[in-house]
Amino acid sequence: MPPFQEHGVGELTLSSWPPLGFAPTERELLRARDDPWRSGVPRHLVNRQSVAQVLLTTVVELDRGEAVLAAQWARAQRFFVPNVHGEHDPMLLVETFWQAAVALAHVELGVDSTAELVLREFEFRIDNPGLLAVGSQPANLVIRTRLRGVRWRGPQLRRGQLDARMWRGGRCIGVGTGAFSCVDADVAKRLHLRARSGPMHLPDCTPLDVAQSVGRLAAEDVLLCACHAVRRGRRSRFSLRIDTDHPALFDGEHDAVPAIALAEAARQAAQLSLGEEADRRFRIRRLTLRYADAVPIELAVPLSCEPVPEGRRVLIGAGDEPAVEATFELDSREDVAADD
Repeated sequence: MPPFQEHGVGELTLSSWPPLGFAPTERELLRARDDPWRSGVPRHLVNRQSVAQVLLTTVVELDRGEAVLAAQWARAQRFFVPNVHGEHDPMLLVETFWQAAVALAHVELGVDSTAELVLREFEFRIDNPGLLAVGSQPANLVIRTRLRGVRWRGPQLRRGQLDARMWRGGRCIGVGTGAFSCVDADVAKRLHLRARSGPMHLPDCTPLDVAQSVGRLAAEDVLLCACHAVRRGRRSRFSLRIDTDHPALFDGEHDAVPAIALAEAARQAAQLSLGEEADRRFRIRRLTLRYADAVPIELAVPLSCEPVPEGRRVLIGAGDEPAVEATFELDSREDVAADD
């Protein structure tokens, strides 16, 4: 799937919109609700089954494809736990962005709830990492978004791109952009190998005993298999571990591995490749994800991780064309290079 731009095909780059000096007031949010962070949006708007997994709390449509949203991060979560630096898990940025994209597809573009939105590319740059710090209260976020490059085939949405800038306490956390496509329910069923009919677990797939090293609390949150884990020179190799009963990563019906689960698996592989004190040394400043193909749930899938100048790159999938490519630009490049 080629990258999208507003005027045709080109490189997916971070938008300069809105200007860095722009800080949204809460006026639009307050017009919609006395307390924009009081409760989550209806769970069907973000394709979640559990209200505990809903991060968005308010959606307000503006004009020209723009919207302002509110989201809240709890001080402590079951899966997206704070890191050893006392910062919110940066993977919350990916999940928050995707929930915003799904909600706006339903609310602003009128996409039916039975259709499937598929993330194709995503990039986020953290401009003020100090704003990820866990405080004495939940983190209340304001998100300004713009839909562009929207394409239709008759009444059916085919693709689009969402730009987003996130604020906390009137200061900008960072900016992101993502390209997505949409398939209706009937087409989605034909494309998938089979519909999910119940819990499925890959055989002989014991998780690596590295929960603390990858910033997770329990072994069941590790997405890397103990089998086929090997390090050869500068490259680390793993196998993807999938548990469709996972309450955060598989909250809903999925016939393929969700984008957030693939992003998390890539993050764990990249972090683990740093070796000693990986939990302290892995601090994301820029994340790029490219999804070329769906990853079936029932197949064992390899992951490889290698150092690149900016940090780490992870490839998921076999062959010359991986299904997923993830690049993590890290804060402490000198520490990252020490293991290369």
